Amino acid sequence: KTAEIINEKHRVEIIVDERIKEVFCGNVQGECVKDWTEEQHQELHNHPEKFGAEGIVKLCSRVEEFYKEIENSQKDILIVAHGGVYRALYRYLNNLDWKDFHFKGIENAKAVRLK
Repeated sequence: KTAEIINEKHRVEIIVDERIKEVFCGNVQGECVKDWTEEQHQELHNHPEKFGAEGIVKLCSRVEEFYKEIENSQKDILIVAHGGVYRALYRYLNNLDWKDFHFKGIENAKAVRLK
């Protein structure tokens, strides 16, 4: 929806790529996790399979694959995505370790130039 709103002014082709969809949280998808304890967050992060969730490693892998495909493009590319995808791209572009994935994310509706 956000890409469509932005595109009202620019009128360019919108390309949807499944590799930059937000992380799948399995059986806790859609739950309000802001009230979770630190232990619950760590359990989901460290053992996503217990929740039927995708996990950070898989998310980062598919986002990196997406970026490697577009990084040498001669076109300007606007990526509209959620915070997990932003953190995965930021981690990759700054050569950060997996443990650094959960740094402070991005504000809602914020534009950031990554490169």
